[in-house]
Amino acid sequence: MTGEVQHIQSDAGQMKNEKQLSALLGKYGLRVTHQRLIVATHIFGRNNRLIDASKLYEDIAFSGEDISLATIYNTLHHFTKAGLVRPVASSGQKSFFIVNCRNSSFFYYQNGEVIALYGHEPVVQKLPLPPEGFEISHIDVAIHLVKKTGFPNVSGKPVTNLDAVYAR
Repeated sequence: MTGEVQHIQSDAGQMKNEKQLSALLGKYGLRVTHQRLIVATHIFGRNNRLIDASKLYEDIAFSGEDISLATIYNTLHHFTKAGLVRPVASSGQKSFFIVNCRNSSFFYYQNGEVIALYGHEPVVQKLPLPPEGFEISHIDVAIHLVKKTGFPNVSGKPVTNLDAVYAR
């Protein structure tokens, strides 16, 4: 499934009905359950690429569905094993997952907020060679932010709100 993982976002963006989502889960070897369909609907039926499990729980509860936070985490871990999502970050007790499984960049704020950046792929050079028998599957760049200290922004190009997607 490794080759297909990179294409999940484009396929999943169009997945809005139960039949399409059931087919997606089946394609990745997952048994279709009511709980998995609920989580899949909230992930793949929307344009959420960065997933905060706690906020996903709130969104699902707000929609009137009854599902526990533990079930959401279990489902996300099953989706991870299947290659539908992958974990990208853990901030304290929060876990974040991403739908499109390519390289990614994030802003981490002091307060634990995480924002995924799109359209701003950093140039990564001089990576160490992986150990014998391994290859690099993806690169995540975490940019940790603190309150300004008076030093200038050395990149020369600030990221705008249009380029950032908040975790949801």
